[in-house]
Amino acid sequence: MLITGLFDIYALLFGIFAGVLATIVNSAPLGPFWATFFTNASTTDLWGSVLKCTGFGAIVAIVCCYKGMTASGGAEGVGRAVNQAVVISLMGVAAFNYVFTQTLLATHPELQTLR
Repeated sequence: MLITGLFDIYALLFGIFAGVLATIVNSAPLGPFWATFFTNASTTDLWGSVLKCTGFGAIVAIVCCYKGMTASGGAEGVGRAVNQAVVISLMGVAAFNYVFTQTLLATHPELQTLR
């Protein structure tokens, strides 16, 4: 759970770095890149991303640990438990994603505007 949040921060930093690198490689000035970045990237967006990824990690960890600890029936049972864990995790992540996004947008209407 903690690692998914940290990986999200890592991905955000590398995404910013890639944008800067692409701007430099194309011989464009960095001023417009940073202006657009700071106009469009709010603190709410960034923390929402970290919280969402942490929630995803929690769902996957809880479901997979439960299914792994309750697996029975030998190798066939383990295979069945893995399959169930994957399906339940994906459905849980999709449901959490929907609820989290709708809640975030409902509580922060300024995020809905096209920039």
